[in-house]
Amino acid sequence: MPDAAADMTSTHDVEVRFLEAMRDAGLEPPEPIPADGALHRFDAPDDKRGQRTGWAVLYPSDAHGAGGAFGSWRHGGSHTWSDRDRQTMSRAERRAWQERMAEARRQREAERQRRAEEAAERAQRIWAEATAAPADHPYLQAKGVEAHGLKLHGDALVVPMRDAGGTLRSLEFIDGHGSKRFLAGGTKRGCYHPIGTPDARLYVAEGYATAASIHEATGDAVAVAFDAGNLGPVARALRDKLPAVELVVAADNDESGTGQAKARAAAEAVAGMVAIPPEAGDFNDLAVAHGLEAVAEALQTAAPPSPEEPTETEAEESAPPWRNADMPPGWRISRKGVCREGDDDETEWVALAPVWVPALTRDPHGGGWGSVVRWLDRDGNQQERAIPFSRFHEQGNTLAQELADDGLAVIPGKERKLAQFLGSCWPDARVRSVERLGWLDDAGGALAYVQPHRVITAGGDKEVVYQPERYSPTARTIHAAGTLAEWQEHVATPCQGNPALIWGLCAGLAAPLLRAAELESGGFHLYGTTTGGKTTCLQVAASVFGCGADPAQNPDTAFIRRWNATANAVEGLAAAHNDSPLCLDEIGTCSARDFGGLVYNIAGGQGRAAMSQNRQLKAPRSWRTLLLSTGELSVADKIAEGGKEAKGGQLVRIADLALDPILADTHGELPEDFGYALKRACGRYYGTAGPALVEYLVGQSDDVYDLRNTVSTLLDRAAHRLTPGNLPAEQRRVLRRFGLVLVAGWLARRAGVLPFGDEEVEQAVRAVVNQWLASAETQSEAERGVEAIRAFILRHGARFQHKNASQDVRERVGYYDEGNALYLFTDEGFREACGGHDHKAVAKELDRRGLLHKNDASRHKSKHSIGTKRSSFYAIREAVLDDEPENERDNRDNRGEASHGAA
Repeated sequence: MPDAAADMTSTHDVEVRFLEAMRDAGLEPPEPIPADGALHRFDAPDDKRGQRTGWAVLYPSDAHGAGGAFGSWRHGGSHTWSDRDRQTMSRAERRAWQERMAEARRQREAERQRRAEEAAERAQRIWAEATAAPADHPYLQAKGVEAHGLKLHGDALVVPMRDAGGTLRSLEFIDGHGSKRFLAGGTKRGCYHPIGTPDARLYVAEGYATAASIHEATGDAVAVAFDAGNLGPVARALRDKLPAVELVVAADNDESGTGQAKARAAAEAVAGMVAIPPEAGDFNDLAVAHGLEAVAEALQTAAPPSPEEPTETEAEESAPPWRNADMPPGWRISRKGVCREGDDDETEWVALAPVWVPALTRDPHGGGWGSVVRWLDRDGNQQERAIPFSRFHEQGNTLAQELADDGLAVIPGKERKLAQFLGSCWPDARVRSVERLGWLDDAGGALAYVQPHRVITAGGDKEVVYQPERYSPTARTIHAAGTLAEWQEHVATPCQGNPALIWGLCAGLAAPLLRAAELESGGFHLYGTTTGGKTTCLQVAASVFGCGADPAQNPDTAFIRRWNATANAVEGLAAAHNDSPLCLDEIGTCSARDFGGLVYNIAGGQGRAAMSQNRQLKAPRSWRTLLLSTGELSVADKIAEGGKEAKGGQLVRIADLALDPILADTHGELPEDFGYALKRACGRYYGTAGPALVEYLVGQSDDVYDLRNTVSTLLDRAAHRLTPGNLPAEQRRVLRRFGLVLVAGWLARRAGVLPFGDEEVEQAVRAVVNQWLASAETQSEAERGVEAIRAFILRHGARFQHKNASQDVRERVGYYDEGNALYLFTDEGFREACGGHDHKAVAKELDRRGLLHKNDASRHKSKHSIGTKRSSFYAIREAVLDDEPENERDNRDNRGEASHGAA
């Protein structure tokens, strides 16, 4: 019994966790899915009750753990789930897991076929037991048709559904009121009910009554397809079976245009003809209203689908896009706009163009609610934006002003009424929303990359909308102009022969790899003279994801932003560029006071905590981005401008690059002409290379774990090829970021995005690395801390009181023990002398060099007598003043070695 109880507890835990994963994906069955390996169906979001387009299968624990899969036939896509961390699985374990999921798919398909076969057996039993259909059945009398091959089961008519081979696959039941239902689990696609024997002409119609009316009016054979969606499959099945017969698809004349469009598509697929009733309704409606003669006459107008006739898509587009919008009580929408009609018949207009809400949004956790708002702008183009609910309740008219700027004709003075209307719309449709761009977190590891107006997935676009909390510049700057081929011709190809520009292209493509590489955010800063081509290099990098125009000429649409923003605004820019490059120009315009902290925050991937207007703590912004920056000052100089010394961590997080020359090969043109043409091309052809690389990554990877394995393997190889020996850990971190740039170039070459070979890409990145190594500070932070200690003693020797002196010194930081040649630092004095470097790391480095006196091997501080007291100090030997940084010669050798390797 205890074992059984434990198994039940374990199974319950698996079922609860599986349910949580389903909820994270936006699916919520009415109860947990049992871990029985069977396929379970349930109503998915947007389903009508009983449609049950959601499905799930959960397998109990075995040697590989518990696992399952789930999805929705309505929304498409599927998810897999495991109770084990797939990141920790070995390759063999992952292969076993993938095989199990493949087996799960086979089991689901087998289950579907089994249920279909069982339904077919039930259909045959019911059909065999059913009696002949009476001519006076209420449905037949209401429709005015006869029972052609029908039977009666209970009080319901039974319509057989057969495949092209004549096998009974399912049944349709029609009660006396005309309500219809299909046999559960039965096959419908491609199945039909034949009325009459085909001769020269054969009709295909949607419902039984329609088909019966056509047969009785013409004497020709008719196939009942049961609904508009099955017209195409039935027509194709009949064409394969009867290649010589003339097929006519009899459409329903629907107000929505769906019946006509489906019929035309079916007829076009089988080289058939289309017949449409002359008035709204179907051919049975025509027979009831005007007699069978009217049906026969209308059918004589059957003709092949005309090129002038709208296709299904055109019919959809010809109807107003707001035709199915759910309007709040009292509100009305038309081509004139949106108005509210009062009880006194007065009409209050709030917008002079249609604006509507087709769906509500929510995040995977059931929060973050909002509305998808669509409208026609002043040129008649449809616009869309996802807006959080909270914005409908904000003070002022900011939201209406933003919509007006985007083309919505808001009536002045009616801004609050417009917000009231939008906040009152309550459509049934639900769409998943995300607050940031980039890779979508998925419980099953599926890959999806969100852009402002699309989502890149392996199976096509996923129904997800980008719903930023506030204004996001990327909504305007991340888009495409021209084709990938044009970008390659006018932007990428001219970069050949220019290592800095090729490096810039690769750096712009590297940001989407940060997640898979498991690297922190960070960046590179190009500095030097104003005419050195820094902004041109930044434009080249920016063009891979967005508008590469010069920000000085196109500030509204340029993907490149400027540093002249508040610290909070820069953090907002970083969050808006999640998993894409953050390009910032002119570092000199940034506040020197804020800059040092911004370096840490950008690289740390999280902004400062803040309070909301009601004094509640808000979730801080977060991001993954690769910063690409330019300016005349280096990062170190910019920090010094604020009166502070650059710390090693800051110089590691954003690496200074003094690239010279940037425009090395102008292909026979004057440098200024070449630079101008390239800058202009970046503003004309852009936004195609980055998405193309992401599409390649998604298409070539099974899931996020497969992509992570690919990128990490390549990154290890790239970092090894770029890193000379004997470098401190901080510099190795920077070189690993350079390695990610090289990996991006390799993958982009494989994807057909970059028109360069692997060797040319590696030579370009290596050339930039060599320039960085030649100018970079290659001491570790601890080593720089030792240098700071030495400089502090030389500069502030007067602040050390002689050990045996009786007179105190001002601003004392410690004592000088002349007999033992020791500088005895107090805790506060030692931290000040370290100059902001990690004092523990500095003490450890001093100890490693033999410069730290200790009388306890386990402690960095030692006991010393000052007067009558014995206290603990950091006792640094006077030899620190003569100590030379031991890595200096090695670093010179390393730089020489790297240059030799590049040659």
